[in-house]
Amino acid sequence: MHEQVHLVTSVAPRNVENQRLAMDSWLHAGFSVTSLNAAAEIDQCREAFPELNFHAVTQDARAECGRPLVYLDDVFAFLKTTGSGVCGIINSDIHLRADADTIDYVVDQARGSLVLTCRTDVDTLESRTGEIFKHGIDVFLFDRALLDRIPPSRFCLGQPWWDYWFPSCILGMQKDIALKLVAFPFIAHIRHASNWDQDRNFEKYGLHCLQYFDPARREALLKQSAEQLRLSIGQYSVQLAQTIWRSSRWLSYAAHAC
Repeated sequence: MHEQVHLVTSVAPRNVENQRLAMDSWLHAGFSVTSLNAAAEIDQCREAFPELNFHAVTQDARAECGRPLVYLDDVFAFLKTTGSGVCGIINSDIHLRADADTIDYVVDQARGSLVLTCRTDVDTLESRTGEIFKHGIDVFLFDRALLDRIPPSRFCLGQPWWDYWFPSCILGMQKDIALKLVAFPFIAHIRHASNWDQDRNFEKYGLHCLQYFDPARREALLKQSAEQLRLSIGQYSVQLAQTIWRSSRWLSYAAHAC
């Protein structure tokens, strides 16, 4: 990699071995990685992840989510301090599967752009086949110029909707920034159960997303029954994802992917 690219994640004091292997894959590829965590969580994680840089946040989403999750606003604020021309956000259990040429290609594509990557779900790291996860985005690489253009929010890592909200902000406000989707196997993820409360947080953060893009629709949904609201929020997530996929330039570099 011909320049240092800074990635932000937020490791957790559980599932440690899988996360450590995931982080090793990015560090060995030449990325600089910092984990943002609440101070108390850093004390739990530092010994398990000695190779990682840690940055303590002064607030967390414990009151809203029951866990000390990191707000997306703090991620963007930290990335502004790094000086990297290309920045990134990565979920802590995502494993890189690409050679050096492929990594350079994807990083180059992030200049003046926001590059999205969906994971391949696998049973083990030794699996050579898997299933593309179509319901979320796990890695973002982007030009640092975006950092001054993203509005504040209440989204946080480890909860739903921020991964749709972020690219949707680019589509809605930044006509000079290209949206790109990595359309070849680039990252892997070992299957596991969801760690967030879908009944509560999926709807809550879906309504928060609507607040930015369709406030009138949000107000209408708030008048629905609990059952109908769940269905409506689910339909909105599908619509938003389809808009992102249709609006993205799909990147192909399959000959060099591992």
